Amino acid sequence: MKKKIYFITSAIIQIILAATILLSVDQIVQSVLDLYTQMQAYIPETLSERIITMMQNNGGKILVITSFINIAANIAILILAIKDKLLKYKGYVISLSIASFISGTHTITSLLSIVNFIVILCCKRKNPEDFPIKKEIPKIEYEKSSIKEKVLGIVLVILYFSQFLIRRSFFPDLSIQALLGIMLVVYLILLIVTILIFKDKYKKDFKLYKENSKAYFSFVVPRFVIMYIIFIAISLICLLITKQAVSTNQENLEKLPLWFSFLSAAFYAPVVEEAIFRGVFRRFIKNKVVFIAVSGIVFGLLHTLGLEENITKALIMSLPYITMGTFFAYIYAKTENIIPSTLCHMFNNIYVVLITSSTFFII
Repeated sequence: MKKKIYFITSAIIQIILAATILLSVDQIVQSVLDLYTQMQAYIPETLSERIITMMQNNGGKILVITSFINIAANIAILILAIKDKLLKYKGYVISLSIASFISGTHTITSLLSIVNFIVILCCKRKNPEDFPIKKEIPKIEYEKSSIKEKVLGIVLVILYFSQFLIRRSFFPDLSIQALLGIMLVVYLILLIVTILIFKDKYKKDFKLYKENSKAYFSFVVPRFVIMYIIFIAISLICLLITKQAVSTNQENLEKLPLWFSFLSAAFYAPVVEEAIFRGVFRRFIKNKVVFIAVSGIVFGLLHTLGLEENITKALIMSLPYITMGTFFAYIYAKTENIIPSTLCHMFNNIYVVLITSSTFFII
């Protein structure tokens, strides 16, 4: 009963704090700007400049998005507490507490989220009703691919890598509008070809996912949250080593119009990249450990090699991407289903675009 009252109280306080932030966005943005302006001498210059620029351009939007995420997480915890299902859905409460901490923009919110995490972690299930009904994900055996499937996979990989020829350095005289138009056509062709090549797998995997959505959700969400914590930690280490806030790939993405970034990140990248780095790679690599390692490393390096100023920085800045790619490959290897990793990829990309994109006009 005590823990129920505590979580109800904690959730209500955090919801109120997040709502208060929504009502005073402009003042908070200005306070953050003043703080980081004063701290410029004590933190890496690239980081302080990036934060100041981001807050000037998108501070209000970031606070609104993170506050709504925080409110949603705490409403979910509140419902579970009222229904007295905190222990039954202990994994979800842990994930929601971490999500609340990451999205929290108030000191009290951060502290309460940490306490929530510790309290629920220490709680032990005793009564039969506290134990969840386990929903196991379907166990799918590795299927050996036919020669035709492997050939089509190679064709898709070749088409995918051909897009890197379309860079401004190769076409210096093209206007940004023309370059974006060409990239849009190439992306659309790749997307269509990917769907055609993997249409049978998509049909089968989507049907399986739909029939077992709760089991997949329960399997993926806690692991996704843990991965994000590792991702943030590695990103901070990369920042300390390179003094570079984000990768050049991310900087380039943020310079694009929002409509293009959103279409690319939300639809093109998750579908095409998961089909290639997970689907195609799995056709050639049977061993799960080797597949996860190769898929993650290649995925990560592809996002930095040739973009950073030197090979050392490219290798260091690839580590967060490798972390993400390895997680996607792990999910695929455990489920043999392309839908969960694609949805995770899609969610991550949409979140990043909404948080970091600084261009709101159509070129």
